[in-house]
Amino acid sequence: MARAVTRLVVTVRPLRWLGRVAAGAEVPVFLARGRGSADADARLRASPFVNLLDSPRAATVLVVAGEVPAEFSEALARVHDQMARPRATVWWTGDASAGTPLAWREATIVGPGGDIEAVICAVHRELLTARRASEASLLPDIDPAPWRGVGPYGHGGTGMTGGAPYGRPMAGRGDDRRDGLTLDVVRISVGPFFTMLPACSVLDVSLAGDVVHDVTVLAPPAMSAGGSGAALPDALITPFGEPLGRPFSIAEIELARARQHLRWLARFLHLYGLDSVACRVAKMAIAPADDPSELVALGGGLDRPWALGRSTRGVGVVTGDDAAAWGGPVARAASVGGDARSDAASYAKLGFEPIAHRAGDNRDRWRQRLAETAQAIVLARRAGTTTVQPGETVEPPETSAPADAAERLRTLLVGVEWGDAMAIMASLDPRVEAALPSVWAAI
Repeated sequence: MARAVTRLVVTVRPLRWLGRVAAGAEVPVFLARGRGSADADARLRASPFVNLLDSPRAATVLVVAGEVPAEFSEALARVHDQMARPRATVWWTGDASAGTPLAWREATIVGPGGDIEAVICAVHRELLTARRASEASLLPDIDPAPWRGVGPYGHGGTGMTGGAPYGRPMAGRGDDRRDGLTLDVVRISVGPFFTMLPACSVLDVSLAGDVVHDVTVLAPPAMSAGGSGAALPDALITPFGEPLGRPFSIAEIELARARQHLRWLARFLHLYGLDSVACRVAKMAIAPADDPSELVALGGGLDRPWALGRSTRGVGVVTGDDAAAWGGPVARAASVGGDARSDAASYAKLGFEPIAHRAGDNRDRWRQRLAETAQAIVLARRAGTTTVQPGETVEPPETSAPADAAERLRTLLVGVEWGDAMAIMASLDPRVEAALPSVWAAI
């Protein structure tokens, strides 16, 4: 008996010690982005305490940012239930008084002014030291489709290659969109919390190997209906794209623009696997320097063939009227769009001139945003206390997705390899916020 007790003590104490050690490590986090989440991923990526993951299966904390439309609540619950135990949820919203759905009673809410990184670390520490219970599953553990015992082989289909084995459709045959080879085509639904896509977007995709055979945009991110889309809080809320009703500091506006572009670039770099550079850029976005020389050097390094130069050149070419329909940096990257700041007398006094590129591909779109970031820093330094006057219009930092964005995206994505398709979506940046009232919040 004494020997058994000794073994129990020796076994339990190391586990408690291991939990305390693990609680001090980076927190594995999966971020589910809703409307108004803007650049929440870039902010968390800049944190030294958070390890932002692309899959919920290895995460301990699920962070739900912004407003999740009601039609995506079941999809969010599925994301939650994929997480291994112990697990917990943090809702990061622009309006903490709105609370969370009843199914998420155990979740922690972080509202305006809350320290999201501190809350994530505290929740993680409580989980691993057993001071907080792991959250239960939100959905019943049942198969999505009946298949057990169905068919001659009990695998759910009507034959070895027919039906829907295990409740999943089998691949069919289809012509390859590039070289005419006949390949198996499998159809999947992607989104609304897939990290490579813009927030709240859903694609119905048919893949032939790694090539997009066909795609339907089920939930275009820039045209999602419903909800106020309250953005996450920050010190500056700047109206873009409409005449101003009161003076605004040009320095604050341009620094907000620089933060927006840098956070976009951090997401784009992560998509290409350049995570160390993405983390560096995300940190730069927190407090942009007053000297653009670092950005110029960064652009030169990224444009080398082994970085972004070769992999983004000629991908997702959008020019002419197509580029003009998207507007913003997409149009200027094809040298077809203007900039509303050209008509503002306050900007003319600072020597403002629009920046443009020519190719209209992924390469010129990231170069366009990086160049506009450096320009914004220069303008902020020149402006001092100068303000934009009432009646003047300020160019927004993001694209204005056209009404037929879904069809335009389909035209661009069909026949493209999956990785390039995701990069094209990111470079166009058809954001949820573009469909909301023209108030942009830099978080």
